[in-house]
Amino acid sequence: VAWHPWFGDVLDCLAGLDAVWGTGVMPSSIDVVSDSDVTTWTNPFGHRVQHDGVVDETPRVSVCVDWGPVWAALPVEHDIVVRGVPLPAHAGWDEDLSSERRTLAQGVDTPGSLEQELCAVARHAIGVPTFREGQVRAIERVLAGGDSLALLPTGHGKTLIYQLAMLLRPGLTLVVAPLVSLIGDQERRFLELGIDRVLAIHGGRTGTSEDAQAVLAAVRSGHSLITFVSPERLQIDSFRKALASSLSTRVAGLTVVDEAHCVSEWGHDFRTSYLRLGRNLRRWTANDGGAPALVSLTGTASPGVVRDVLRELDIDATDPGAVLRPPSFDRPNLSFEILDGGASNDFDMLRHAITSVIPQRLGLSLETIAGAGDRCDVGGLVFVPWTKGDYGVVEVRKQLVEWFKDLGINARVDVYCGAAPSGRDPRTWDDEKAEIARRLQADELAILVTTKAFGMGIDKPNIRWTAHLGMPSRIEAFALEAGRAGRDRRLRAHCVLVTGQRDPVLVDRLLDARTLPEARRVFDREGAGDV
Repeated sequence: VAWHPWFGDVLDCLAGLDAVWGTGVMPSSIDVVSDSDVTTWTNPFGHRVQHDGVVDETPRVSVCVDWGPVWAALPVEHDIVVRGVPLPAHAGWDEDLSSERRTLAQGVDTPGSLEQELCAVARHAIGVPTFREGQVRAIERVLAGGDSLALLPTGHGKTLIYQLAMLLRPGLTLVVAPLVSLIGDQERRFLELGIDRVLAIHGGRTGTSEDAQAVLAAVRSGHSLITFVSPERLQIDSFRKALASSLSTRVAGLTVVDEAHCVSEWGHDFRTSYLRLGRNLRRWTANDGGAPALVSLTGTASPGVVRDVLRELDIDATDPGAVLRPPSFDRPNLSFEILDGGASNDFDMLRHAITSVIPQRLGLSLETIAGAGDRCDVGGLVFVPWTKGDYGVVEVRKQLVEWFKDLGINARVDVYCGAAPSGRDPRTWDDEKAEIARRLQADELAILVTTKAFGMGIDKPNIRWTAHLGMPSRIEAFALEAGRAGRDRRLRAHCVLVTGQRDPVLVDRLLDARTLPEARRVFDREGAGDV
């Protein structure tokens, strides 16, 4: 067979996987022989490969990658024939899948060796050539079987932690996410990576009885490597039974709580399922060896929120490795600006922000901001407080379209929110909303007017600006929503807060008046390192 560059990438990936777990099944080198020449692949981790210290001779094996139909006779002149054959996850006539959870022995690798091994896997499987600060430490914690809360700046690559961990750990990875938009976005990202054994479950997929039964059948089949659900799904008896049926023949390797600050911020308010989440995850994914590792991820959390998350998810707060923090949450490519005025001037200030301030700060034309060309190369998000009313998504979109039209520009603007806004059919809104999200990701929309329903975890690298109309409910919410911009760290992004709120008491309450005093008490009691 002729050598192709991707052969080396695949072999490097397998060698990295072999080195991480110390299985010692990858050879030190492989010769690929074609009609004209010989290409030698050398194991980058060969100095750590163990073969019991005995090598009698170099084996010569002929491997053929055969693209023939599955029913055709196998070529007899080769020792090994590789041919794609459609089989279920568990064929039935083979042995049951392993119920063992592999656990990485911490501290046995030389400094930096684990990162090199993980890079070899991530580069080929996910397309990530290097890691950002904190990612390797968080992945190592997961592979070692430890529960953790990983705090990484928005846009820092929290998703990579469980993306890579689920490829390295056998079995099912169960991810709990708070929003339909986030579940759909994560599913899209896995599919784009070529990982199609992914199951995303939300209300839009279970609207009819037939759809609901199809989803449960997919859970029971055990075909998916990773399943995304909301916290409420774990309280539904039919889902629990389907999950138990799936895990009767395989193991759950990892559980994930994405946007973990919701455990604290929403669990005590309107989504009480978050308060039983840790207990439910462990109960319904455990086997004879106990429950799998649980990793919770967030981009922002006050000291009080951290304590809430650790308590509600039953993560040992006394374990020094349980909370993983970066040295800084700063994102240098983001700049911030506040436009302050009377409440009657809110819309005038928003117009000034979008048609003047943001284009000037980023050096972009109004046509680029509005997506007036063949393709929307720059995206922007306008966050509003309500779904309906004068400050709702539909009314603000109408204003935006009119502002650009007055300037002779047709802007590509749409809306996104949880419930159907004014003028949209509630019966078809879920499908319409999914199509809007797809158009934004495909650069067919330039501006999205949205509520906080689009505020977490959405990965779109060319969002260059955000504008908030009105004071956000919490400073953490503002950080997460503004953090949708600037995911491509090579490009500057600008975030504007437009507020006519002048009442200092109300402003303090909206920014969560409990947070700063609580942080001060923790600081005084336990030291600066905890704040």
